[in-house]
Amino acid sequence: MRLVGKKIVEISVAVNWYRNVVSNYLKHSDKYSRIKHSGVILTVDQWRKRKRIRHLATNEIKAKLVANLRRHRVQQLLKDAIRLGYEHKIAKPRFTLCHKNAPFL
Repeated sequence: MRLVGKKIVEISVAVNWYRNVVSNYLKHSDKYSRIKHSGVILTVDQWRKRKRIRHLATNEIKAKLVANLRRHRVQQLLKDAIRLGYEHKIAKPRFTLCHKNAPFL
C-alpha cells in the first residue's frame, strides 16, 4: 500500500494513528521512535515518598526513646497526637500496659 501523495487523514486511517500524530511525524520524523518501555518506574510517587519519610521518622523516634515499640505502634501514637490538635476526644495518646510500665515514662 502506497501512502505517498495521500492526505494526512487517509494516512492516519491506514496506519491507525491520530491525525495530529501523523502530522507531527511527517514534520519531525527523526524525533519519533518505537522503543518499548522497560517498565522501570523513573520517578517515585508521592505516596511512596510519604511512606518512606514516615518510616524513617518512626525509626528515629524509636531510637531516641529506647523503648520496645514496634514501628506501627509509634505511627499510631503519632496519628493520635496529630488528632489532638483538631479533635478534643482524646486527652492523651493511648499507651498499653507494657508502655506504661516502661522505664522512660
